[in-house]
Amino acid sequence: MQVHQLEHELSGMYTRIAHGAGLSALWPSWARFTCPGDVNRFARYAVNVWNLDMDFENPMNTALAGIQATEDFYRSLGMPVTLKELDVDPERIEEMAEKCTNFGKRTLPGIRELGKAEMVEIYRMAMGG
Repeated sequence: MQVHQLEHELSGMYTRIAHGAGLSALWPSWARFTCPGDVNRFARYAVNVWNLDMDFENPMNTALAGIQATEDFYRSLGMPVTLKELDVDPERIEEMAEKCTNFGKRTLPGIRELGKAEMVEIYRMAMGG
């Protein structure tokens, strides 16, 4: 899964970050970034996992509500939901993305193929406010 590969670079560079903590900090941003590529998949997730009502007129509303429910759940467990909470240096985002692409030799297939630019965007989103 793409988010696991993104996290491997994170915990590889920051050995103090456990894999699960890195996943909880990255997953919401990864999901919001990739959601437009398969809105129905994320909407089904929201309905099946979080028992949310399906908005048939606008499935994106359902999908985003499911992503938010997941983020809220992580937060309720005391898990980080941003990279800022993990004291990740935003100056290292480019480096993480470069390493995740194996220095430009690979992309990550999935709902939306991720190259370096997409990875950088997800890491930046995950920094939070």
